Amino acid sequence: MDTNTRSFGSNFLAQGAYRKGVSKRPFLRKPLREEGGRWLKEGNDASEWVNLFYDLVVVAVLTVFSTGHEINRPAAIPIFLSFFSIINWIWSSQTHYDIRYQADDGWHTLAKGCQIMTFVFMGAAAGNWNPGLIFYGDTGTYSQANTSFTTVSVAFAVSRAFLAFQYVLSAWNGHRVGRKIQTHKIRISSLIISTIFSIIAAALPNNSKGKCVAKITLLYLGIGAELIAARLEFVFGSTTHERVELVGERHGAFTLIILGEGFISLTRAFNTALSEGSSNSVVYAQVFMSITIIYLLFGFLFTRFDPKEGINNARSAMWQILHFPLHFNLLLLLAALVNSVICFSLAGALTGTIDNFSSFTSSITNGTQITQSDQTFADTYLSTLHLQPSFEEEIQYLTELNNEDEPTDDFAIKSYQYLGQIMIQVFNSYEIEIEDSVYERYNELYEVNSTVIPDTEVLSERRSEAHSLLIEIIQEPSSATISGVLWLFPTAGIALILASLRSMLWYRYNGIAHYIVHLSWLLLGLILSLLGLLDIGNQNFEIKDGGLDQEFKNTNPMYHLVDARVPLVMVLVIYLIANYGTIFLLGIVHRIKGNVWSEEEEEEEETASNRV
Repeated sequence: MDTNTRSFGSNFLAQGAYRKGVSKRPFLRKPLREEGGRWLKEGNDASEWVNLFYDLVVVAVLTVFSTGHEINRPAAIPIFLSFFSIINWIWSSQTHYDIRYQADDGWHTLAKGCQIMTFVFMGAAAGNWNPGLIFYGDTGTYSQANTSFTTVSVAFAVSRAFLAFQYVLSAWNGHRVGRKIQTHKIRISSLIISTIFSIIAAALPNNSKGKCVAKITLLYLGIGAELIAARLEFVFGSTTHERVELVGERHGAFTLIILGEGFISLTRAFNTALSEGSSNSVVYAQVFMSITIIYLLFGFLFTRFDPKEGINNARSAMWQILHFPLHFNLLLLLAALVNSVICFSLAGALTGTIDNFSSFTSSITNGTQITQSDQTFADTYLSTLHLQPSFEEEIQYLTELNNEDEPTDDFAIKSYQYLGQIMIQVFNSYEIEIEDSVYERYNELYEVNSTVIPDTEVLSERRSEAHSLLIEIIQEPSSATISGVLWLFPTAGIALILASLRSMLWYRYNGIAHYIVHLSWLLLGLILSLLGLLDIGNQNFEIKDGGLDQEFKNTNPMYHLVDARVPLVMVLVIYLIANYGTIFLLGIVHRIKGNVWSEEEEEEEETASNRV
């Protein structure tokens, strides 16, 4: 037998042995006997792909919830926070277990599948999530909100019970080899309490305000019990070694999920703007700046971030706790960026639509020819809206009405009524949430009597009423849309501050580079946060003359900046200073120091410069 044949035979047998070893993977791996050290033998840990697959489910759940619960106005923030707190804790508590005890065996493969099912079920059931609307869940929105709350509570209880069973099985497995399991007992106790509280929260009726408050309180008290258990575990000391590199990897992956959610929302908003005909330069500029800001955020959080750099348990605990406010603040900031794009795109669409409709009605009453640009806008945009009758049919009707010698309906009132319908459809095309009060005004608009009567004074009053109702229909959704940028400055500043704290907790280098990088981030973040004071003041602007002539004279300073289209410019400039300004300062210090620096100091300075 020649050498090549023998080599092929050896490789084939080796591959066969490998496959045979894989097929005998145990259902439950035993932990090491080493007290206080790693729980599992190196190489017996679960594959990183399992964790990535689990995180992919988190992406799906967060994306679905974000789509149905856009943070597009201040009132939406507590609703989003109430659900994000739940899914974030499910992920965090499961990650705490995984990085310590999850093994490459049959049991944990099965367990991960069950966790994924629970997560997906919870995400699907949260479409009508709103704890503030569960009172008297008998009809309409109240019933849907209560059903959603009950379903999520049950799913949360199942996830807690299943995680408790995982800890029980892990404790039993560790006890067999003589490992201490007191931290297991603390976790199991808190999970049992959380399960019971969640079940009671789901079972309590919602026929009184007191019971509704109890339902909500019990659900979050369960999370509180688990947080206390996590603190007790830290105080009394964990019975197993914390694998810091996995802490960094898993939390880093979840942070990337949050940033990815921002790109998804921004791309969707940009797609909506383009599909609705908003191709003006302002929208393109807003998208460009938003992408740059997100990319700079990635740099602040991940440049030179190495999960393998070890830190002690105290710093690791603080680093992990920091991620909840960091992640939620990032979601708010990303929502504000998306709202900026939507705000300017919607403003362009409303202005163009009103101007175009006014051009058509003016050409009808004056007997002039409609311009080609107005006709193109109507053909490419207005004709795509769900209008009854269609825009072409309505213009034909108004033309005939204007040409009648003795019209039965008033041309102005009919125009106001149809323009109100157009406005509703424009808001719907941008997926702007429309309050019930707006639909009430819309119904009142169509209830205005348009019949022509000899009494010109009464007819003039009807026209004024129709005009006022039309303004209110445009006003409220527009005000809600522009309010979605109010938290841009504070969240952008807090993101920079938290990024600095996150970096300081993980990295432990010394020298002047530490202060140049982190103190500059803290200072610039504080400046941005203080710009949030510009939100103080009136948030109601007026739309006059039936058009989108926005009057910001008596509004807060932030709205004046929005009108000037500069908020994103200000955030981008400060982020660029934080990124490149620190590099510039480090370069100046290096030139001043010259050859005085030691090789160690130069290495520290270079490290800080690279990670910026």
